[in-house]
Amino acid sequence: MDNSLFKAESLLLQFPEDNLLRLTIEQDKHRRVVLIDELKASIAENQQNSVYFFLDENVSGIDLDLLLPNLSNFKNIIDKTSNYLNVSNRIPLKLKTTVAGSFGFLLTTPFEGKLFREYDNVIDYVFRTITVLEQTNESNIHDTLKDLFKNDKKVINKYSQFFNGLSKTKKDYRIEWTAISGNHNVISLPEKTTTHLYSLLSQQIKPEETTKQLYGIIKGVSLLKNKIDFATDIENPANNPIKASFSEDLADLVKEYLDTFSICDFKVITEYNEATEEETNKYELLNIIPAP
Repeated sequence: MDNSLFKAESLLLQFPEDNLLRLTIEQDKHRRVVLIDELKASIAENQQNSVYFFLDENVSGIDLDLLLPNLSNFKNIIDKTSNYLNVSNRIPLKLKTTVAGSFGFLLTTPFEGKLFREYDNVIDYVFRTITVLEQTNESNIHDTLKDLFKNDKKVINKYSQFFNGLSKTKKDYRIEWTAISGNHNVISLPEKTTTHLYSLLSQQIKPEETTKQLYGIIKGVSLLKNKIDFATDIENPANNPIKASFSEDLADLVKEYLDTFSICDFKVITEYNEATEEETNKYELLNIIPAP
């Protein structure tokens, strides 16, 4: 049907006055809609989930570097949610066909059966998560993410990237899901919503600053770089020492306590690296107290 439509529409460009050809194209388009509905029914009958990703607006003029990653980001939040729920690191999701809309895709999961509907449960969690986030504000976002993901920054980061990618195109999106049960779920994601959600989530993965008091021994000092190696493993001081910076006014104190057990106060800045999906800590020495 797609092949037939493509050839007919190409022919219409050569013969724009051919009304019979134009009528045939309209009939074929209607027939294609009917076929899609039959396909959806077949997918449900075969115990598969249907997932739809739409951009209903005109996509002309959108930078492909902004548009194309959005489908990948959508798959990423499904996979990362699945991993969080201990289902799988990756959910198989196949492109079935395009659907009505200027940028619309019909995706399906494999056959799942009636006993363990793990794919169904993961997609349900994704849709419920987005719905909950839409109803969340700045005052309760931290608690909401704690309830949803136990503040797992890897998962939060994937959702943040998803909403950021959508908002950058400055277009409105829509995602839909037909569960194996037949229930159909629709979530509209206008630009205003995706921008707001990205702002909320990005704040949760920004650097966090805390203070920490540790017992150990200063085993190395660089007065040129204002850095120390602070060992917390007393029996093996060379085992992964903390590398910390210090201000000029602490130089004399650092030299005094070199190779001496002490209690050090540190400022700890925790940053999340989106590329490696790991948290890193930067330490700054604030004070040194004699060990008891």
